Amino acid sequence: GHAIVRNFTCNGGHGLSIGGIRHGTVSNVTFSNITATGGQTGSTQDEAAGGGCRVKSRPNSTGTVHAIRYEDMVFKDVYWPLQLLGHYCPFPCKTPDGNTSTLFTNISFERVRGSSSQRSLLPSTKTTVAQFKCTAYTPCTNITMRAVTLTDKEGHAGLLECENAANVSIDSSSSPGQCEIQ
Repeated sequence: GHAIVRNFTCNGGHGLSIGGIRHGTVSNVTFSNITATGGQTGSTQDEAAGGGCRVKSRPNSTGTVHAIRYEDMVFKDVYWPLQLLGHYCPFPCKTPDGNTSTLFTNISFERVRGSSSQRSLLPSTKTTVAQFKCTAYTPCTNITMRAVTLTDKEGHAGLLECENAANVSIDSSSSPGQCEIQ
């Protein structure tokens, strides 16, 4: 099957999320023509919980998330416009690390634009506006960004933080334009 989520506005939500996956497979999902503003308030994670394109799995998980498309998205002041988390464990985390994690592969972000609610504390330092953070035993693979433009709250170009991400393809029109390896 194929799930399509499209044509709506999300105000103050947790994000356009898949997961936290524990076991199993999620595949063939498209998010299209969506606007999201702000982050979630009133949760244990508050504004850091939210807003954008998010795929996450719990520690010691198994399974696969693949063939996921986020396209034609607009974000305004969301905490994480793009986020892949291979070790998602909300505070307080009671699940220890193990040696398995869900595979994230063939995930694309196309025509995604907007701003994070985060801002740099120092004028010369860029703010991280996107994260692709997977585990050493199951890196994220085949992640694509095309025509993606993300900024911090002040409108400055942001950073893409990558950890254990392989085969990340970013076209020349996208900003951030490269992974900052962690």
